[in-house]
Amino acid sequence: MSGTLLVADERWASDAEATLWQWIHRADAAVNRFLPESEISRLNRDSELYDVSDDFFTFLNAAQFAYDITGGLCDPAVAGALNAWGYSVDFDHIPDQVFVQPLPRTHGMGSLEITSSERYISTCCPIDFGATAKALVVDLAVADIATYCDCLVEIGGDVGVSTAVTGDEWIVGVAPDGPEPQAPQVALRSGGLATSTTTYRAWATDRGRAHHIIDPRTGSPAVSRWRAATIAAPSCVEANAFATATFLWNDDAPWHIAQSGWAGRLVTHDGEILTVGSWPKGDE
Repeated sequence: MSGTLLVADERWASDAEATLWQWIHRADAAVNRFLPESEISRLNRDSELYDVSDDFFTFLNAAQFAYDITGGLCDPAVAGALNAWGYSVDFDHIPDQVFVQPLPRTHGMGSLEITSSERYISTCCPIDFGATAKALVVDLAVADIATYCDCLVEIGGDVGVSTAVTGDEWIVGVAPDGPEPQAPQVALRSGGLATSTTTYRAWATDRGRAHHIIDPRTGSPAVSRWRAATIAAPSCVEANAFATATFLWNDDAPWHIAQSGWAGRLVTHDGEILTVGSWPKGDE
C-alpha cells in the first residue's frame, strides 16, 4: 500500500516520518488481520482476547464510531463475508479465480462482547477494522505531527492535513475516476479526505466480479450506481466511513452527505460526476 508524508518545514521531516511509522507499526500489531500474531487475528482465531491493548481499544472505538454514524453500514463484522468472497489474504495474494464459500450471517457490532475493565473481548464472528484502521492511523499521525509542524499524511488514498502552525492550505489531488483529463484538486486546511472505489480493489469469482465493499445486509459486494466516492470531513475516519457507506446508501448517498454538512464528489459507472455540499464545482 502506498503512502505520502509532507511537512511544511523540512527540519521536522525525520521526526514526522518516525511518528508515522510508529503509528503504522502500532496499527499492524493491534488490528492487521493479515498478520497472524496481531491482536485482531488472535481474536478471530480464538473468539476471545484477554489483556487487550490500549491501541486495540482505540481502533475499536473508531470502528464503533464509524458504525454509528453510518447507521451500521460501515460494519467490522463483515470479515467473514470478506473471507468467503476470497479476501482472506492480502489483496496482492488473492487468486486469479475465487470460488465463493457459503456466506455467513453478519452480526453488526452486537457480535462483540466488550468488558473494558477486565480488558477482555469476545466475538461470535470474525471482525475487520479495514474500513477505519488506516484512516485512524492518518488522523493519529497528523495529530501528533501537528504539535510541531504542519503536515499532510496519506495512506492508500486516505488523507489528513493540519495547517495549525502556518494557516496555509494543502492542495490535494483526487484520483481521476471521471471524464476529466487530469486529476481534480481540492484545498484543505484541516480534517480528512477519503476516496473509496470499486474500480481497483476487485477480483474474479465464480459468482462474478467481487470487490472489497461488503453490504452487511446481504454479505455480498455492494451493488451501487457509484464507482467512486470522495468525501471531505472533519476527520479522515469520518470521511472514510462516509465514502464506504456511499456505495450502500446508493441513490440516497447525496442526501446523507449533505445532511452531515460535509462535501463529496461521486462518480457513476457511466462517468457522470455529482458534487455535494461545498465541494468545488470546477472539476466536472
